[in-house]
Amino acid sequence: MFWSYGGGDAEGESNDYDGSRMAAQGHVVVVTFNYRVNLMGFLAHPALNNEGHLFANYGLLDNQFALKWVHRNIANFGGDPNNVTILGQSGGARNTGSEVLSPLAKGLFTRAIFESGAIPTETPLDIAEQKAIAFAVAAGCGSGTDAKTAKCLRNLSAEQVEALSGTKTGSSTYVTGLITDGQILPEPAIKQYTSGNFNHVPILDGDTTDEGNFFLAPIEYFESPREPLTEDQFINYVKTTFSGNAGPGGSPPAYPPGTADKVLKQYPLKAYPTPQIQWETLETDSRYSCITRHMNQIFASQVPTYVYEFRDQTAPSYYPKMPGFQPLAYHTSDIRYYWRDYHGGPTGILHPLNKKQEKLSDQLITAWTNFARTGNPNGLGNTPWPRYKAKKNGLIFSENIAPAGIGTETDAFWAAEHKCDFWDKILQY
Repeated sequence: MFWSYGGGDAEGESNDYDGSRMAAQGHVVVVTFNYRVNLMGFLAHPALNNEGHLFANYGLLDNQFALKWVHRNIANFGGDPNNVTILGQSGGARNTGSEVLSPLAKGLFTRAIFESGAIPTETPLDIAEQKAIAFAVAAGCGSGTDAKTAKCLRNLSAEQVEALSGTKTGSSTYVTGLITDGQILPEPAIKQYTSGNFNHVPILDGDTTDEGNFFLAPIEYFESPREPLTEDQFINYVKTTFSGNAGPGGSPPAYPPGTADKVLKQYPLKAYPTPQIQWETLETDSRYSCITRHMNQIFASQVPTYVYEFRDQTAPSYYPKMPGFQPLAYHTSDIRYYWRDYHGGPTGILHPLNKKQEKLSDQLITAWTNFARTGNPNGLGNTPWPRYKAKKNGLIFSENIAPAGIGTETDAFWAAEHKCDFWDKILQY
């Protein structure tokens, strides 16, 4: 099981992920690795692109280099080079999806698991090049695209590059993440998946119930004094966001006039206990759940697909308690259930799982490692986790602690819960 960590391709490290529990309970070999992120890992400057080598997605090339190492060496650790499952969460899931898309990764893996990142959000090459040129100007290398400019870029120190790579409260304008470069990633992800032009392997894919809370927590955390999120903040977010571009990757076309008003009508405050829950529900539905559902129907029409939703709203949080804030089953909350001692980064505080959560953890590790061995999270058969069907009568595996426990919910219920009929008309997949 080959793990690509999250961090939006802007940060992260393998040191935060102890795979000993998964390895011991699931009888698998777990591999973690480091890859270049941020401007070190994803940069498409024309002066470098024109040198005749693979370019732009250097972090993704690191992923592929590590996969090749696994093929050469994993038998020495008791592993099988012909049975490799790639998996990742958030940005790591998008990297995993990029391997499924990349022709350069063909034959390097046999299955894929996407946690909270069903589709890679790629930057078109021309936009990535504009950002890279702007970075070069800011770094003192000028706006040229010649060999002299390339030399200047290579002579920059790591400290100089990192200084332009963003801050703890947000990334810089120069960072792109994954790039449609034409070789490593030949075409936009949705086009490749829809056309069937990808590495066909069984896929396990899903999200958490309250993904959006991960992105709202920093807003309150960095406020002074910390106060609950307000309706005015929510309305401003909606009007700003849904007056921009409509794609999941932030690319054109633009949302039609009046979209923000339609969104506000779908998410009235009276339907939610607080503005925070109102806001996170919108974030979860629009940025994760409905995009994931759309992609799973594409996957399931072509390869064996298993779909889940992580629903434990008591999951430990690595944020301190904040006035009125409810973390619930937030983005990244499920990581702790697979990776021993994960605590949100090198300076985070560990919050152990309770007995009910430990039981759920055991169940999920069993399902993940069954899938790694056989391509079926049940090991054999179609229960308790049914294979997802491409039609709207598919079933989704619901992951929760007792008394709800694990079970299934229908695709129709999930779609209604996340307002996917509405978002399918709004989002440009």
